[in-house]
Amino acid sequence: MTAKRMSRYQLTGCRLLARLMLALLAICAMQDGNPARAQSPRAGYAPRARTASRQVEIPIESEAACGPSAGCFDLANDPCWDWACEGRMWFELDYLLWWTRASDVPPLVTTSLVGTPPTSAGVLGSAATRILFGDEDLSRGVHPGGRVRVGLWLDACESAGFEASYLGLADRQASFAASSPLTPIIARPFIDLQTNQQDAMLVAHPDFLDGSVNVLVETGWQTVEVAYRQALWRQCERRADWLVGYRYASLDDRFEVSQASRYTVAQGQILAGSTKDVFDSFAGRNEFHGGELGMIYQDARGRWTGELMLKIALGGTRGQVDVHGSTVTTVPGAGSATFDGGLLAQTTNAGQHVQDGFAVLPELGVKLGYAITPQLQLSVGYGLFAWTRVMRPLDQVDLSMSQLPPEPPTAARHPQFPFSTSTFWAQGLQFGLAYDF
Repeated sequence: MTAKRMSRYQLTGCRLLARLMLALLAICAMQDGNPARAQSPRAGYAPRARTASRQVEIPIESEAACGPSAGCFDLANDPCWDWACEGRMWFELDYLLWWTRASDVPPLVTTSLVGTPPTSAGVLGSAATRILFGDEDLSRGVHPGGRVRVGLWLDACESAGFEASYLGLADRQASFAASSPLTPIIARPFIDLQTNQQDAMLVAHPDFLDGSVNVLVETGWQTVEVAYRQALWRQCERRADWLVGYRYASLDDRFEVSQASRYTVAQGQILAGSTKDVFDSFAGRNEFHGGELGMIYQDARGRWTGELMLKIALGGTRGQVDVHGSTVTTVPGAGSATFDGGLLAQTTNAGQHVQDGFAVLPELGVKLGYAITPQLQLSVGYGLFAWTRVMRPLDQVDLSMSQLPPEPPTAARHPQFPFSTSTFWAQGLQFGLAYDF
């Protein structure tokens, strides 16, 4: 009997508490003395649905809503919930684990079985030849980076504002090194235009030559955008915005090959102990400037928020590649001599090469967020960038040789600079932290 009475008293107490809460809300609504606030509550959204966990869909008069989101009421915007009011400025920080497209790498370093004669050692097409570096995809592996985004709404309804962001990937390197006697035969393949046959420059051979070779490929990418953002459509926990703004992007590539060889046995007029150092360098930079249009759609369910973003920038790209090569020979007792041109970078293709053209830079993003507090949100997502008509250094490598340094150029004048362009892309996962001030 006592248990039944206790249950009845508890039920009655809950009903009284519910009625008191409803009465309190009614009193607060009637006593609000700020007409501007009563007529323009915040729409309850920003780049994230920060108060979705407290949203209750209750029909209200259209004049009491802020903009086109009439028909929904957010308890966090009620005068009785001042403690949950949010600022108009927001900040996001993303950690990126992305992959980037590498340039097409031709065969750059080869080797052959011990005992292969110098005339065929390292020559492509021979059954005894194996490629040590090149003719492969260098885009494997994660490329870490980060993105910072800030925004400011211009009105309490958060229907118009500005946002800016910076995204950068850490410089990524791919390197290779080989030296004798660990690798007895080292060569750098090319096509001899005088014979129209595959050939190779020997770096090391156990019969008469010690040597080493080092290859470095480095890539860095970043982009900046500034945009005006305007609400296109809003309803309860969903909204769609359009953006218009400016985007800048830069892509830096560097490709270098250095070799050092020492003759252990005299070869014709070349004395034993003579050395030859060959250096090739291709340094490239692409810059994009253009206007950008975009759409962002967001949908919130409780504390969870989904976002789909699509942007496209149209503008101009300036690609620049600086090519430099040198050969240094040292003869015992006679000193050193330096010549312009290495193997891949000779006087026929050396110098600064610039190309301008129209380019397109689209961006796609998908994100899922979870609100820890009204101001703090965690997110995970996927992003994709593409950039057309970039001029990358490795795409400019010409393996056809009409001469070898220090020989003067022939009429064929190879290697040449082809001004080749390709499409660069970067994609991967992103893990974010967002905060509203």
